[in-house]
Amino acid sequence: MVVEMYVNIKHYKSNEGSSGEITEKDLSEILDILNSEKYMQREAASQELNDSDLKQIQSELQNEADELFSQGKITQLAKWKYPQNCHSLTRKMQEKRGWTRVFGYAFEKKYLAESSIVLSSHSITRDEFGNLVELTYFFPPDLYHFIEHKTGKFGIDLIAIDKHF
Repeated sequence: MVVEMYVNIKHYKSNEGSSGEITEKDLSEILDILNSEKYMQREAASQELNDSDLKQIQSELQNEADELFSQGKITQLAKWKYPQNCHSLTRKMQEKRGWTRVFGYAFEKKYLAESSIVLSSHSITRDEFGNLVELTYFFPPDLYHFIEHKTGKFGIDLIAIDKHF
C-alpha cells in the first residue's frame, strides 16, 4: 500500500532551453513514482572518469558555451553552468562511450517530508554495466534522490504538494 505524501504535482518553472509538454498522464505517473518511493540508486562519477573523459567533455562544453555566448544565444549565467549541464554531459557521454541517457527528476532528500518539494529535471547515464552514474556535482547522490521519467528531458521543473499545503 502506498501512503500518499503528495497529492498534486504541477509545472514549477521552465529552464533555459526547455521544450516539450508534460501531460496530465505524465504528472500522474511522476506523482505515483514519487509517492511509491521508487528512487533510482546512482553513484557519483569515479575519479578516473572525472580525470579522463568527463574532463575532456567539460572542456568541449565550455568551448560550446563560449561560442553560444558570443552569438548571444545564452546568458552569462548559462555560460557558467553549461559545462556542468546534466543534459549536455549525458549527451556527450552517450556519444563518447555509448552510455545510455536516463531522464527524470532530482530532489533534495532533506525536503522530502516538507509540504512541497521541487523536482528538478535531470539526466544521468547508465554505464555498460547497468550502473547509474551521476555526471554533475549539482545533484550528488548522497543529498538528492532521483526518479526516472522520460519527461525529465524537457527541462521543466515540477513541484509536488501535500494535502496540507
